[in-house]
Amino acid sequence: MDLINNAPLHKKILFALLFFWMFPPVLKLFPGVVFQTNLIIISIPAFLGLVGYFKYKRQSRVSNTVLILMILGFVYILMYEFIGVLIGVIDFNFTKEYVMGFMLFFSAYYIVSQYKFYYGNKFLEVLLIHMFYIGAIHSFLILSVAFFANFKELFYEVIWLTGRQEKYTFGDVFNHRYSGLLSTGLSSLSTTHATLLSIGLFCLHRVGDFKFIKLMLFAASSVGIFLSLIFIGRSGFVVLGMYMLVFSCLYLYNFIINLKVSYFSVKVFIFVVLAVLLSISAFDSEKYTNELASSFDFIIRFIETGVIREYSVDTILESHLIFPSDPFGLLFGTANFGRGSMPIPSDLGVVYLVNGIGIVGTLFVFSCFFILLYYAYLFKKDFKLMFYFILVFEILLIVLNFKDLYFLGFIGFSKIFFIFTFMYHFIYLERVTYEKESRKVKLHG
Repeated sequence: MDLINNAPLHKKILFALLFFWMFPPVLKLFPGVVFQTNLIIISIPAFLGLVGYFKYKRQSRVSNTVLILMILGFVYILMYEFIGVLIGVIDFNFTKEYVMGFMLFFSAYYIVSQYKFYYGNKFLEVLLIHMFYIGAIHSFLILSVAFFANFKELFYEVIWLTGRQEKYTFGDVFNHRYSGLLSTGLSSLSTTHATLLSIGLFCLHRVGDFKFIKLMLFAASSVGIFLSLIFIGRSGFVVLGMYMLVFSCLYLYNFIINLKVSYFSVKVFIFVVLAVLLSISAFDSEKYTNELASSFDFIIRFIETGVIREYSVDTILESHLIFPSDPFGLLFGTANFGRGSMPIPSDLGVVYLVNGIGIVGTLFVFSCFFILLYYAYLFKKDFKLMFYFILVFEILLIVLNFKDLYFLGFIGFSKIFFIFTFMYHFIYLERVTYEKESRKVKLHG
C-alpha cells in the first residue's frame, strides 16, 4: 500500500480533509476574534454529502436505518424539550447535539464516498490505516507541545483554547493536559486517540506486505499515540485496555485452535518489541512524574490498596450519580436535561439523559448507535475483527457516558461511529449487488 505522500494531489487533499475533519482547530484571527474552522471543514462536506446521499439512487439499509432512528430520536428529544418549556425549564442543548449529529452524518458520508471513489475495492483498508495515521500526526503534535515550551508558546499564539483547557495547558496544575489543534480535549480527545490507535492495531492483519521500514513507521506511530494519552487524559487507557483485552482473547483463541505460529503472529511480536523499545527510549519518566502518576492512578492505587479504584471514579460514585427519585421519573424522565435553566450538578451523560427522558427514552435515542452492531454481525463472516471492534465500541459508548456525555456532538467518538456506519453502508451495497448478480447468473444459467 502506498503511503499518502506518494499519492496524487486529490488523495492528499482527501487525507488532509479527514485529518482536519477529525481535529478542526479554532484559530485566533485578531485579538478577541476567533474562527471555528469546523464551520467550513464540517459544514461544506455535510452539504455535499446531503446532496449526494439523496441524489444517489442506491441506498443501503445500514445508513438509512441509522438516519431514520436519528430523526425519530430528534423528534422525541424535541418533544421533551418543549414539555420542559411548559414547566419552566429552558434547555435545548440536545437539539444542538442532534444538529451536529446530522452534519457529521452527511459529512462522513461524503468523506467515505470519496475514499470509495478514489480507492475502489481497497477503500476499507486505506481508510482504516489513514484514520490511524491522522491519530499519529495529531499525537506527535501534542507531544511536541508537551516537550518543547517554545513551540507551545508559538503554537497557541494561533490556536485558541477554552479557559479550562488553557488552565491545563499553561496553568500551575499538578499535571498538564494538552489538546493539540482542538480548543479543548481531556476525556473525549483521549478516547478518540485510543480508538484510532486500536483501529491501527486491529487492521495490522489487513496490511499484508509490511516490510521492516513500514513496521518501524507503524510502531513509531503507535508509540506516539500511546504516549500522547499520558498528556491528554486517562480515559483513553481504559478504552485501549478494553480493545487490547478483546484482541488478546481472539489471538489466544486462534492460536489454541490452530496450534501454530502464523506470519501475522511473528509480525505482531516484532511490532510489540519495537513499540516497547521506542517507548522506553522516547520518554523521560522522571521529568513527567505527575503526568504518569495521574494517568496510571488506578494501577498505582491497585498496587497500594489491592482495590481497582480511581479517584475520579470515587468522585462520580459519591456526588455525580443524580437521578430522579420517583419510579415514573426514572423510567420516563422529568423533561429537565440539567444543562439549561435548571442545571444538575453532574458531568455524566447518562445523568443528563435519564433525568430528561428517562431510561426508556435513553435506550431509544441510543438505538441509532446500536443498529450498526446488527449489520456488523450480518457481515461477521468476512469482517470478523471489525465485528469485534464494533462490539467493543458499542460497549464503550455505554461505559463512557458514565464519565462524560458521548452523544452526537462534534467529538471524535461520534465521528468514528459515522465513518464506520458508511464503511458498512458500502459493504452492504457491494454485497446486495453481488447477490443480485449471482441470482441473475443462476436464472440465466
